[in-house]
Amino acid sequence: MNKEVEYYPPCEAPVHNGSCDGVGNTIDHFTPRCIGKLWGWSNEQINAEENIQHLSEPCHRDKDRTTEARLLLARKQLKGVYISLEYYLTVEDPNFIHNEKPRKAKKERRRKQRRNTLRPRGKKSY
Repeated sequence: MNKEVEYYPPCEAPVHNGSCDGVGNTIDHFTPRCIGKLWGWSNEQINAEENIQHLSEPCHRDKDRTTEARLLLARKQLKGVYISLEYYLTVEDPNFIHNEKPRKAKKERRRKQRRNTLRPRGKKSY
């Protein structure tokens, strides 16, 4: 019998999760696609060989936890806010997102306002 064996490269995470098996079975972007698009990168730049690494699923989940915080920092930088190295390094802190409350989207704020307004009582008009 000729059975094909799938080969996965080793996990390239700088810090491995405790449940990492060392097999890089997922592809990860160093700079996430959402940040690359925010910076105006083309698809070729986003998917370039230098921007891709192989990670195990547990290590990939750990890295993705910081994506939202890094996106928040990138937005601040585009607005001209200076981000120090010490502040940038706090992105690795899992509580970073809870300490830095991002502003809600306009639609979400309007929806909340509509829910909180009192509706007139009495006869319903159809």
